[in-house]
Amino acid sequence: MANNYLLARASLAGIALAAAPLAYSGPGAIRAIVVGLFLLTGPGGAFILFIGVERMQTALGNRLAPLLLSLTMALSLAIAALSATIMLYVHWWNPSFAAAALAFLSLGLLALGIRKPGPRRTYSAE
Repeated sequence: MANNYLLARASLAGIALAAAPLAYSGPGAIRAIVVGLFLLTGPGGAFILFIGVERMQTALGNRLAPLLLSLTMALSLAIAALSATIMLYVHWWNPSFAAAALAFLSLGLLALGIRKPGPRRTYSAE
């Protein structure tokens, strides 16, 4: 199960690294796909992995994956909407900067989420 979270962390980092420069320039179709995919999964996924969901061992096992995916997408869309609202409020509309800033913030959260393995807490659904 730890390998799944390592794969998720690596794929989110790869999408964020690709979305940061593509937020400013690049072919239109590739730019829309990569930045759109990042804004749909990146910020929320980085936050979910930062809070340490992989440390919670439950009796649900893989049945928790759809909930985590939907929570990731909902958080990502909420963070993107919040950043757009803030840009409108301060009269500084720059979606390219917002996408790049969210990519770097997501990379920061992913980097902070990597810790030395400490004592593992286990949770059970008893």
